[in-house]
Amino acid sequence: RALSDSQVALLPGLEFRFVGHAGLHLLALGLDRWIEPETPDAFIALTRGAARFTMAAHPTLFDYRLPEAVAAGIDGIEVWNAAYNTRFLPDPAAIRLLGRVQARRPEVVGTAGLDQHDSRNDRETRIVLVDPAATDPLGELKAGRFRNRGRTMEFASRQPFGPIGLGALTAVRAGLDLVNLVHERASLALRRVA
Repeated sequence: RALSDSQVALLPGLEFRFVGHAGLHLLALGLDRWIEPETPDAFIALTRGAARFTMAAHPTLFDYRLPEAVAAGIDGIEVWNAAYNTRFLPDPAAIRLLGRVQARRPEVVGTAGLDQHDSRNDRETRIVLVDPAATDPLGELKAGRFRNRGRTMEFASRQPFGPIGLGALTAVRAGLDLVNLVHERASLALRRVA
């Protein structure tokens, strides 16, 4: 709080991983005390009252399967992770996961993320608050008053795509993934030749 000002708000948070839950990374933002959850269920229990916003990060790593307690307790799901998916398009499978969770809990939001651990690689995805002058960014996140913005598109925090839009995104994303695969294999083959 002491280092935040009217231009930049620093928000305390941690990302947790759990033994026996490969790829499941849960974020707690706006923490007001140290917590040490050993299980996803404990994460949900310990963050109630200690964190202002909780989120499941990069669902591709946990194969889009959330433990029931997590689905029942989180505030958001990362549907576009520029490091694990692509900086060009959101993840259709993560958007479908969001839809399944929202069917029971419509207040859950979908977020974009950088997974940027240093300043060397700006992956160009952003969460943009509807009201840039808002004084409570975590409250705005939880309320869904933001848009996800990337290099190629922008979409809402809730129900980002209808069935037709999601179908089109899935098709375009499959094409992009194929191009990336061909590029990676060609690059590998060229390195072997050189």
